[in-house]
Amino acid sequence: MVTNIVISADCTCDLPESLVEKYNIKILPFYINYKGTRFKDGDEITASSLVEYLKKQDEVISSSAPDIEEYREYFKRISQNGEKQVIHITIAKKLSIAYKNAVDASRGMEYVHIVDSGSASHGMGLFTLATADFASRMNNVESVVKELKKVKEKINCSFILRSTFHLANNRRLNQFISNMLTFFKIRPIIRIDNDDLRINGLYIGNRESYARKFVKQALRSKNHISDDILFISVGGCSDEIVNIVYDEATKQIPWKKIYVADVSSTCLCNIGAHSIGLMFCKK
Repeated sequence: MVTNIVISADCTCDLPESLVEKYNIKILPFYINYKGTRFKDGDEITASSLVEYLKKQDEVISSSAPDIEEYREYFKRISQNGEKQVIHITIAKKLSIAYKNAVDASRGMEYVHIVDSGSASHGMGLFTLATADFASRMNNVESVVKELKKVKEKINCSFILRSTFHLANNRRLNQFISNMLTFFKIRPIIRIDNDDLRINGLYIGNRESYARKFVKQALRSKNHISDDILFISVGGCSDEIVNIVYDEATKQIPWKKIYVADVSSTCLCNIGAHSIGLMFCKK
C-alpha cells in the first residue's frame, strides 16, 4: 500500500538492516564518545568493534543523541521538505535527551510527529515495527499515534548484565548500587518499563544457570505473552549463552518469529559486554 507517512526511528531501536529495508524505516544514528573522539553509530563504529574496549572497563564510553539542529535537518530531508508526514520514534525519554531534542526540533513542523516508545533496543524495535504496520493499514497519522498508546504498555524489554559498570558511569544507575553488585558478583536483570530503567532481579551462579533463570523469569506469564515475535538481543556475549537463551525461550513458547540480533553500539556502551536481552509483546 502506498502511504504518505514516513516511519523514522533513532538508531536505538536496534532493528536489523533486513527489517529496516523491508518496512522502509528511516534511521537516525546516535554518537559514541571515546577518549575525546565522537563516532557515528553504525557508520563509523559497530557493536562488534566496540566490545573489546568495553571489556577493559578502564575508560568511560558514552553515547549522545543528535542535537536539535541535526534532528531538524533530518526531518526536513526525510519529509521531502514537508511533502510527507513523519512519525519519528525515540528511545524512552527518561533514558536520553533524544526525545526532548526531537520535540524541540519539530516545533513549527506540523508534518513531524514525535512518539516516545517508552523502551529501548529491540523493545523500541518492536514498537517501531508496530508503527510501520499501523501506517501501512491506516495511512492516517492521528489513528496510528492513537493505536501506539496501547502498544507502549505491552512491550517487554529486559537484559541480564554481567556488570553495571557502564550504566553507572553513564549515570543511568546509582554508583553505590553498582559497586555493591560488582563486589558480590551479582548479575542484575534490568528492565525498561514506563519510560524508566529499573533492576528487576538478581542472580548469582554460573553462566548456564543465570541464563536459564533469566529466560524463565521473563517468560513466566506465558499465557499473557504474544507469540508473534521474540527478539534475543545480543550484547557482545558468547554463542554458548545465546544458544542457551534460545533453547530455553523456545521451550517456553512456540514463537512464530525469532530474531537473534546484535544491539547497536549506543545500547552496548551502556549495558556493557556479555549482556543478553529478551524483547517481546504482551497480549
